[in-house]
Amino acid sequence: MPATKISSNKHTALHIGVRAAIADVETAILPELQALTNASNVTKWDGYDFGVEASETDEDRVLTDAATAATRGYENFGGSIAFFPPLPGEVGTPERAVRSLVSTPHTELVLTQRDGYAASAAWAPGQVYNAFHVITDANSEQRGDKNRFYTIDFRPKGAVGINRIVPSLTPTAVAITGPAAVGVGESIQLRAAYEGNDITVGAVWVSSDESIAVVTPHGKVIGIADGEVEITATYPGSAAGTAHEITVSA
Repeated sequence: MPATKISSNKHTALHIGVRAAIADVETAILPELQALTNASNVTKWDGYDFGVEASETDEDRVLTDAATAATRGYENFGGSIAFFPPLPGEVGTPERAVRSLVSTPHTELVLTQRDGYAASAAWAPGQVYNAFHVITDANSEQRGDKNRFYTIDFRPKGAVGINRIVPSLTPTAVAITGPAAVGVGESIQLRAAYEGNDITVGAVWVSSDESIAVVTPHGKVIGIADGEVEITATYPGSAAGTAHEITVSA
């Protein structure tokens, strides 16, 4: 998806739930997201240090590897988040709900970050978010000049879904647009949209016959030989859509 500058002023949301709340962190469905607890109003902004980092480089080579060979390690994410505590005896509040979720060490949770929409806004199809499978670690109580707060460390435990799109209750298909013909040895650019988002970079592109035309991960179709071919694009959670037919000619 194209890079877009998004204001964080009242437009960053943090939602938390037990790990079992979402069956697949990478392809959450709308009811699962709606069941999460919105922790935005109890999260301390200057105590929010959580997100994705570059994975570490693994240089543990074998005898058959080149001298400069290196691979990337596992996905690297996590950090710490500070929350405001509930008042003594307070029940049924967001502060109490969040405290109950995060305060026990070694608890597996799902955290979602959503930017670009009002923090209080309900989940809706087409929204873009990140999801993380984490486990709670250290818990520290702190007192500021004017308030009290507690900080939880979150460590990576499993999968992470970056720039995921909330699907509709009834799955919708990816829509493909672009030219319908290409010459042999030439290329054309197709575009894909899903739930109102441009997913040209991010969709899974497939050619029905790569001896006639191939399609790159970015939707560029390259003509190989005379004939007709169908190009499809899918996205996690999408329904099967109509193929885009392309004629290749010399």
